Amino acid sequence: MRARSIALVFVAVQLLVVLFGALGLEGINILRSYAAGESHWSKGQKAAVFALHRFARSHDAKDYAQFERGLLAIDGDRIARETLQHASLFGTHAERARAAAGFILSGNDAEDADGLVWGFLLFHRWPTFEAAVGAWAQGDKWWRICAASAGRCAPPAPTPT
Repeated sequence: MRARSIALVFVAVQLLVVLFGALGLEGINILRSYAAGESHWSKGQKAAVFALHRFARSHDAKDYAQFERGLLAIDGDRIARETLQHASLFGTHAERARAAAGFILSGNDAEDADGLVWGFLLFHRWPTFEAAVGAWAQGDKWWRICAASAGRCAPPAPTPT
């Protein structure tokens, strides 16, 4: 009987070790996904700036269209962030789906989207993460101003003939 009790304790401890290991790996995967997402945001931002600069010189509608495509990464992440900032504790299914769709729109892999959503929901009150989200929101605000200014210079829509 004593041997059986020791064996059960040993099995329980091993299960906990496996559980914590799996949670640790998932946490690392979420962090990797956020690093990749930041890369997509930065690349979209740079592509938008370069395209807008080319458009300012050339007035070519193709350059402006590239500017708008560059904004997709920023817009997708903004949609996800705003959805999750206003979500309930663990978010409703619709909120999580909308946020995941935003992350995918911004260029993140579909397999990473759920991890990005859950990472945000679980860590958004952590001061370090909260500060990063604040900087993210400020960057989105500046991009809305930039996009609005660029919109005033947009080429006219082609007229149907």
